[in-house]
Amino acid sequence: MRTTWIIVGLGVCIIGVMALLINLPSSPTPKNETPSAQPSPKVVSGRIPVFASEFTGGKSERSRTNETSNSIPVYADPSKWPDDSRPVVKEFYRFAKLAKLRNFDPRITYFTTNSNQRSISVETITHAAEIEAKENRIPFLTSKLDSMETVSDHPEIVSTWTLDNGTWDQQELINMTAALLEQFGFANTQKGVRTGRQEVQISEFKTLLPDGTHAVVHPFATVIFHDATHDDQKRVNAEYRMREDGSAELVSWSAW
Repeated sequence: MRTTWIIVGLGVCIIGVMALLINLPSSPTPKNETPSAQPSPKVVSGRIPVFASEFTGGKSERSRTNETSNSIPVYADPSKWPDDSRPVVKEFYRFAKLAKLRNFDPRITYFTTNSNQRSISVETITHAAEIEAKENRIPFLTSKLDSMETVSDHPEIVSTWTLDNGTWDQQELINMTAALLEQFGFANTQKGVRTGRQEVQISEFKTLLPDGTHAVVHPFATVIFHDATHDDQKRVNAEYRMREDGSAELVSWSAW
């Protein structure tokens, strides 16, 4: 008798479960639709310009698409730079303008007085500098993107080296470097290097051209002013990068 009731109970449970399964709403039948295709990236013939304002924190991070190969970044025009009242920043901007800093983005991302109270560290998205607090003089500056020491992190910039491969005017580079010393208060440095040795080092790189052939390019030149008394001391080191039109833009600077 007990066995009979157990069998009946199991039968009722099974029937109930089947009823629930039958009454469950069925999933909608998927429509036979083709997923929308992702937009293809726009390919621009010729040079794809790489601008400083397309990078954040020193890492490549494109924030917009260049419509043509002749696009000009908005910050290439100094009249559009921020109006910053801090004397140190004003001098920084003046240096950037006269030195023709390559791909300079003027937006300040870091500004602090160092613990020795003698210098101020200033950074933008594209450049870092140490500025003497008393004289607002800039003994050190470097590009985060374009100098020989930093471009290894940005292969898209290295790919443009073949486009900036004219012939360097070494005397012009020396004159440009001397003018920066004159205009930015490096009187002691000028005195120390006046009769010292001057040299220009042209960097040479082997690169692959778009047609698959190899070429030797010279996109960088470094001007070095040695101390007149101690030739092994490099008082000035200015690294330049060539533009497509053959002119030079500063990418690294140190002077003492």
